[in-house]
Amino acid sequence: MANSWRKQHTTEEEERRLHVYRSRCFQVTAKVPLYFLSFEEGFRSWMNNHENVTRLEKLMKTQGCQRLMRENHVPVIVSSEDWMTKVVPVYENSGVGLDMPHLQISPGYRLRALDHESLINAAQIRLKGPDQWWIVDVYVLDTDSGDAVGIIQQRFVRSLKERIPNDLSPPDGLAYERINYYEGHLDGHINRSAADDWWAALNTKTRSSKEKGLRNFFRNAKLHNSLNALLAIRGLWEAMRIGVLHKITAMHCDEAICCYWEHILQTFLRIVGGRQQLLPYIDGMTVGLLESRAPKVSMRDRQFLQKRMDDGQLFANLDNQVRDEVLENILRIDYPIPTLKTFFKDRLYLEVAQNVMKQALLPVPNDTAATIDAGLCATWDSARSGTIPVRQERLKEGLLELWRFSFQYGFEMTGHTRLKSDKQVPQDGIEAAELWRHFFALLRIRGFKAPDGDSAAAPTMILPTPPPCEFPENPEHEIEAPKRCGKPYSNSARADRFALTASSMRQRSVPDRVTAGFLRQSVFNAFFSYLQTTATGTRSTTCEVPLQQAQVEVESNQPPLGSETVSPVNGYDQPSESTSNEPSSWNTTPGRGLISDSAYTLSSSASQSQSSPVIMNFNLAGLSRDQQQLQMPYDFEWIHQFSTELDANSFGVEIMDTGRSIPPQDIFDYYSTHASSQLVASLNNEDSLGPSINNKRKREHSDDAGNNVNARAKRFIEEQALRARDRITMDSVSRHTSLSSL
Repeated sequence: MANSWRKQHTTEEEERRLHVYRSRCFQVTAKVPLYFLSFEEGFRSWMNNHENVTRLEKLMKTQGCQRLMRENHVPVIVSSEDWMTKVVPVYENSGVGLDMPHLQISPGYRLRALDHESLINAAQIRLKGPDQWWIVDVYVLDTDSGDAVGIIQQRFVRSLKERIPNDLSPPDGLAYERINYYEGHLDGHINRSAADDWWAALNTKTRSSKEKGLRNFFRNAKLHNSLNALLAIRGLWEAMRIGVLHKITAMHCDEAICCYWEHILQTFLRIVGGRQQLLPYIDGMTVGLLESRAPKVSMRDRQFLQKRMDDGQLFANLDNQVRDEVLENILRIDYPIPTLKTFFKDRLYLEVAQNVMKQALLPVPNDTAATIDAGLCATWDSARSGTIPVRQERLKEGLLELWRFSFQYGFEMTGHTRLKSDKQVPQDGIEAAELWRHFFALLRIRGFKAPDGDSAAAPTMILPTPPPCEFPENPEHEIEAPKRCGKPYSNSARADRFALTASSMRQRSVPDRVTAGFLRQSVFNAFFSYLQTTATGTRSTTCEVPLQQAQVEVESNQPPLGSETVSPVNGYDQPSESTSNEPSSWNTTPGRGLISDSAYTLSSSASQSQSSPVIMNFNLAGLSRDQQQLQMPYDFEWIHQFSTELDANSFGVEIMDTGRSIPPQDIFDYYSTHASSQLVASLNNEDSLGPSINNKRKREHSDDAGNNVNARAKRFIEEQALRARDRITMDSVSRHTSLSSL
C-alpha cells in the first residue's frame, strides 16, 4: 500500500506541475492557413503508409471537415522570441463566425505542429482555395529556461507530441519504438515515467494482453535484438502487431524467425546499395509499394515499380541520382521483397511446419526455453565419423531436410487448413499416419532420436514422387502481389508439394513469372537460409554455438584410431571389419523402405566394409552414349567433398535401377545402405549453361558453349578419377602395412 500511495502521490505532483506549466504557456486559439503548419519528421511520420490519410479523406468526403471541435485542434509551439514579432494574433475579421483571431505570420515562417498530421494531410487534399485553413492552439515556450523548467518543458512537449486519447490505441509500431526508446534499449536515456505512459497505452482495450506479451518478448534477448535492428527502417513499422509477439516466443523457432528478420534487413540494405545512412529515409509508402514484388522475376512488377518511381511515389525523399541507383538495385531482386507485414503472414505458414517438428521432441524436454533446433541437436548422434566442421555440416543438412519435409507435407499431417480458393483441386490421398511414419523414419536416418511408440514405426509404403506441376498453369498468368505471402491456397497444393521437393529446391534458374512454387521456395529460404550453403560456400552461424559445443564434447571422447569400434551411419550402427557381420539395428524388409522425394532408402543388405570401393557412373549428354565409371573410396570426408563439387558442376544424381533422383549430399548415406547398388551422375546442360530464359522464347545455346561445358565436365571426371585412385591406393598400402606389422 505504501508503494502504491507513493506512486499516486508522485503522479499527482507531476500532473499538477504539468497543468500549471501548460496554463502558463497557452496563449490563444486561432485560425491559420494550412500551408503554415510544419510537422516534424519523426518515427511516426516515416512509418506512415498513408492508409489513415485515405481513411480520413473518405470521412471528410462524407461528413465534411470538423475543425472547430477541440479534439481536432492542432497544438503548435512558438518560441518567446518569435511571439508577437513573427507570429501575431489579429482579432479582426477571423472569418469563422466566432470570437477567434487569425494569426498574422511572417513570410517563410512555419508553425511547429505537434499532432494530427494525418488529419491535416487529408484536409490539404479535400479543402480547396480560401477554405484551406485550420484551428490551432498556440503555446509559447521560453528559449532560455533553467534546468528545472527545461525538464518540465520537455515533458510538456512530449505530452503534446505523444498524446494518446483514452479510447484509442496507438499504432503498434509507434508504441514498440517509443517503449524501446524510453526503456533505454535504443540510443536514448531511460525515462521511466514516459515508458509507463506507453505501457499503459497498450491496455486501452479490455482484456488486452499486449503489455504482458511484449514484456515476455523483451525477456528473449535474441528475438528482441533481432527485431530492434529493423527499427532503422521506419517505413516497416505500420505493420507491427504487438498482439502476436506472445505467439512468436511460444513457437520456439528463434533461429528461423531471426533469419527472416535478417532477410528483411539485408534486402533493404541491398536496395540502398549497402548505405545504412539511407535506411531511415525508407518511408511507409515505399515499403507498401515494394512489398512482395519480385522485379527480376516478374515483368509486371518491373513495370509497376518503374512507373511508381517515375511518379515520385517510390523513395520520394531521395534525390534523383540516388533514386536512379536505388531503382537499378530493386530491379535485380529475384525473390519477393519481405517486410514486417509479410513476416506476420508467413509466420502462419511456419506454424504449420512447427506443429510437425515439435512432435519430434515428445516428451517435451526439461529446458522449455530451448528452441526446436536446439532440442533436436541435443538428440543427434554426434558420434558420427568426420571432423567437427563436417559433422556440423551434416547436422545442419539434417535439420534443413526435416524442416523441408514439414513444409512439404505439414497441412496433410496436422489440423491446419489452406486458404480456400474459388476453384478446388482434388488432393492426393496420402494418409497422415503414413506421412508421420516417414517423418519419424527420416529423423532416424538423419541421426536424430525419434519418439518411441507406434507413430515411430517403419513406413509401409513408398511415398510417390510429386509430379512436375505449377500454378497458375497458364504461362501468361502469375500470383497477384496481395496473395504472395501467408498460408497458400488450396488450388496450389500439388504445385507447392512439387516445389518443396529436394530436387526442386536445388534448381538455380530464375523463373520468368511469380508462381506458387516460386513463392513456397522463397518463403522457405527466408526462414531457413541459416541452414543452407550460401554463394560463397559458407553458412550462417545463427545456431552454430550450441552445435559446436556438442561436437567438441564428442570429439574429445573419440576412440583411438585403429581400435575396434562401431561406426554409426545414418543413426544406426554398422559393424567394422573386426566385428561380426550382423545386420543393422534398424533394418527393414524389402518393400518397407523409406523412399521420399529425397530418395532416402533403408535395406536389410546394408553391410559395407570401408575398405571396398563404391561405383559411380557418369553420363555426359551429347559427349558419348557410353557411361564412364568411377570407383570411389568408401570414406565419408572424401565422398562429402566429391558430392559438393558434383553439385557445383551441375550434375544430378539418380539411382540406376529406379531412375529416382537423390541430392548429391546424400550419396554417402545411400551407399551406406546399398553397397552393391550403383548411382548415375548426369550432366544438366541447361543448368550449367546459366539461368533459364523466358519459356515463351526459343532457348538458343551455341554448339561451342555446349562443347565447352562437356569438356569441363570431362576434365572434372578425370580429376576425380585421379583423386579416387590415389586414395584407394593409399588405403590399400595402409592396410597392407598394418597387416604386415601384425
